[in-house]
Amino acid sequence: MQKHGGQTCEGPEEILVCIVDDSYGKPSELDEEQQYDWYKEQLEKEFSQEFEEVDVAPGYSLPAFATIVQIVSEYWPALVATFFLAKPVSENLEAWRNAAKSIKKYFSRPEVVLGRNAAAALAVKAVFDDMGGVPKKIECLQYFWRDRRFKEEDYSDGKIIQDGPRTEYLSMAVHFYKIRADGIEFEVEVDGKIVRAKRV
Repeated sequence: MQKHGGQTCEGPEEILVCIVDDSYGKPSELDEEQQYDWYKEQLEKEFSQEFEEVDVAPGYSLPAFATIVQIVSEYWPALVATFFLAKPVSENLEAWRNAAKSIKKYFSRPEVVLGRNAAAALAVKAVFDDMGGVPKKIECLQYFWRDRRFKEEDYSDGKIIQDGPRTEYLSMAVHFYKIRADGIEFEVEVDGKIVRAKRV
């Protein structure tokens, strides 16, 4: 796991998933620190991996627990790197579907927020689903994210591929991808667990 400003963040090839602490602010016999420890322990037991406490809201506290999804594919690093270089990818595309499946296991929890790479896996899977299978070639034509507190146009900086949001913005981030698959263009929005894809 990489760090930015003391918080766990998504590295270039990593897939970051954050589970929001849905016990936060609710009455409990435990003090705040004990409550965090209890919740983290429950997650580590359920998913058999380590989690780290993070804050996913800018300007106020929204505790969550972050983990890096373990992808069993030697092709993933090259796939995600090429995708965000806005270059066509035509080999080992099934790894995107496997990545999305690995991410969705965390959806058993009520609120989940995602880093750029995690959201990309869901976006690509939505394109595959629309097409009824894995295409021969995909290409990311555009990626940006917007802060749900502001108007969409406020987040247009002219870049084809933006950097992903820092961890403290993940609860506010809505990810947008423009993807071309076998000549068909799609716009895909990923907002936590919700994925919307349309042909353009």
